[in-house]
Amino acid sequence: MSQISSKHVIAYLNNRKRELEEKIHHIDNTISLLSDPRLQQSFISGKLDIDEQRISHSRQLGKPSLELKIEKTFDPDFKLDRKIAYVLTSIESGFKNDIVAGLHALQPELNIHKLEKQLAVRLSYLLKIGAIKGDKISRSYRYSLFE
Repeated sequence: MSQISSKHVIAYLNNRKRELEEKIHHIDNTISLLSDPRLQQSFISGKLDIDEQRISHSRQLGKPSLELKIEKTFDPDFKLDRKIAYVLTSIESGFKNDIVAGLHALQPELNIHKLEKQLAVRLSYLLKIGAIKGDKISRSYRYSLFE
């Protein structure tokens, strides 16, 4: 029977606290966006380009950005966003296939086809919310972290 040390419990609780704080941050952003009268008028009139409005609105209010931060260490237990941040920190910028290769090199036990699909969805979402930078080249994007 393995024993769990207080060090492991504290690490787990700190990790869980950080995850919950991130969720609260996202909820606060959604509430602030939905409560803004300018955006409500735009919804009513139907004249809203949601991506541009949302990103510019959150930056105007001086809210903390949703940008991924530089990750200098890697842990297989990290969420996918932090793993992406680690790979982008190490390669500076790259296409989806570069990120897949970087993650697969760090965790060869992962199914590469499943990883490609997960990354495609997650990178698209991170780009949409402004968490990462993407330069469109032909029909694909070169991703990087904001500096």
